[in-house]
Amino acid sequence: MKKIFSFCKRYLLIYKWRLVFYVSICVMASSATLISPYIMGDFLDQLIATQDIRSVFRYFVYFVAVNLITLVLGYTSGRLYVQLQMRLGYALNRDFIIRLQHAPLAYSTQQDTVYLNQRINNDANTLIIFCINIIQNVLVNLMLIIVPAIMLFSFNPGLAGILLGVAVVYFMFYVLYKRILYNTNFEFKESQSKFFAKLNEQLFNIRFIKLHGLFDHFIERLNSCFNNLLSSGLRHQRAGYVFGGLDQFVIMVAQMILLLFGGMEIIAGRLTIGRFVIVSAYFNMMLGALRYFFSLGQTIQINMVSYSRLHELMQVNPEPNGEQLLNDIEHIELKDVSFAYGKESVINKMNLTLKKGHVYAIMGPNGAGKSTLLDIILGLQAGNFTGTVLYNGISTEVSVKEQFRTPS
Repeated sequence: MKKIFSFCKRYLLIYKWRLVFYVSICVMASSATLISPYIMGDFLDQLIATQDIRSVFRYFVYFVAVNLITLVLGYTSGRLYVQLQMRLGYALNRDFIIRLQHAPLAYSTQQDTVYLNQRINNDANTLIIFCINIIQNVLVNLMLIIVPAIMLFSFNPGLAGILLGVAVVYFMFYVLYKRILYNTNFEFKESQSKFFAKLNEQLFNIRFIKLHGLFDHFIERLNSCFNNLLSSGLRHQRAGYVFGGLDQFVIMVAQMILLLFGGMEIIAGRLTIGRFVIVSAYFNMMLGALRYFFSLGQTIQINMVSYSRLHELMQVNPEPNGEQLLNDIEHIELKDVSFAYGKESVINKMNLTLKKGHVYAIMGPNGAGKSTLLDIILGLQAGNFTGTVLYNGISTEVSVKEQFRTPS
């Protein structure tokens, strides 16, 4: 999780005050929900003890006020969340697009751009959503553990001990299962991106498919990619179901203990109906918060997949571009320029001078290297050829600016 936050840190800091305001609103909204169980439990005890109609109206006003405040805070936090998520997601997405625009041409031409675009967009938004939700939910759920724990301990220390045991069991399950969650999620995300690219391939190559009668061949390629997606999806579902099943089992046992323990306390006269409602509500709040931290392990592994895929793209170095600007070009000179695609030599030890005011023609059969030569002259193959290109006698191999900075 530390790696993800380090990766997104500079984007989060751009809107840090808006983020702080959003988290504050969420904490206030959660505080309002903590009040409701106490009001309900106290209302039941008052109703049983006094049966006074005035207490009914008084508690009715309390409930209305708490719920109205919760609605207003919920709407405000929702608006702030959408703004933060969309702005931060776009900023991260945009920076990766800029990075790949400045990557060597050889790298770009080897990529499936549909797959790459879908991968960047999904992973960038996934990480931003993860960071925003972690900042908000960790604070809120800690509050939903600490405050109810204090209340439960004051009512009955035994129940607080039960919840401590539940937390230990949750942690043990996560430690045993986290690697499986990561592997299945990584495989599924990769399969999704590749399938999306294959879908686009079917439409992008319609003319080629018709011209060569390759309908069955292309559909077979799509079928094969779908079968891989289906297989990885089923493995992903199985891993998630087992993880969720463990969660449900622990919660079921905890609920059964609560009912048994609470019923015995009520019969023994040590707990009123109203207090039991309060205890039950706070107990469930704490279970919900513990379940969040339990499922957080799965969420972290899912987002580590997105982090790994984006971090892989961070390793693509930008093409070397000089920092000197020329306002006018009098002549361009190539000295011993050679270029090869793999082991196939296209340009070999070429020497050429192009002067301003002259018209030149490059002739040759397909594959002779005409376009490649123009790319070299224009600087689109920087670092991929040997020899020297000079503009007004100045080599293109000059000092390079640091164009990108990897998030620390």
